[in-house]
Amino acid sequence: MIAPYLDITEVSYLSEKLFRMLLVKENNIYVADFKKHNINALSLVEQGLNIKEKWMSKVSSEIEGLRLNSYTYPSLVDISKFSKLEYFQLIGMVSNGEIPFTELDKLKEVDLNYQDKTCKQIFDQQSVEYLDLSYYKSRSGTELTRLKNLKQLNLNHAVFPNLEFLSDMREMKKLSISYNPKLTRIEQLGATKETLKSFGVQNCKKIRDWHVLQEMKQLEFIYIENCGEIETLEFLNELPNLRGLYIIGTTKVLDGKLKKIINKESVEKINIAIGKNYDITRDDVRKFDFIPAIKVN
Repeated sequence: MIAPYLDITEVSYLSEKLFRMLLVKENNIYVADFKKHNINALSLVEQGLNIKEKWMSKVSSEIEGLRLNSYTYPSLVDISKFSKLEYFQLIGMVSNGEIPFTELDKLKEVDLNYQDKTCKQIFDQQSVEYLDLSYYKSRSGTELTRLKNLKQLNLNHAVFPNLEFLSDMREMKKLSISYNPKLTRIEQLGATKETLKSFGVQNCKKIRDWHVLQEMKQLEFIYIENCGEIETLEFLNELPNLRGLYIIGTTKVLDGKLKKIINKESVEKINIAIGKNYDITRDDVRKFDFIPAIKVN
């Protein structure tokens, strides 16, 4: 019997660990191919595939990365068999039962299309260091406070009005928030001032005061996209480690004072949509390395 063609790709995500990932489109998979080709991750790309397949149960204990694409899965209770799982992505939905995240002790990185009835255990898995969370609808973010070891957090399509959940996150290095129509206050960002190196905000148009950023002396990169009007960002000149600044879309800096910031000795990368009142020109921006657009989920 001829073995099927294997679609294998090498990928890395937020943690930058390299996976050799097999793209699974059908069930005629040979277990022997996993060792032969050093496969340590799976991506289920077709509807109807699930983690209960017989061949999958034979390799589950060796799989370190698992991607489940945008379909509805009856249950993911059997994910507990993936004892070495470090990376997990769920873009789709789950019909029944909680996903047993607390049984995955090696889990470090999760990209999750959040459902309250199936995903709650994620907040009790202390091994998680990198979390990309979409459609988390808590108005307080209280559950997030339990994840004290997070190094990177991306929150997409949330509804919390402030960042109080950051109060005990002492390991946070990167924070990104997008499409939150309720976010008005970010002063609690100061809780991460000893560790935070990158802060990104997209499509959050009601933030009233950005001055907390002047306290963030470790910040190296700031991304602000489609965030409406900002009175001033002149205080960013006080950040000794600022290396990159990204201000585009509908974001408008009302006082237009950006020249001192981009002329800082530490600044290496710039992407700024030039406003009519800005004290910089396109030629000023072209002198710097370009920062590509950040991911929108």
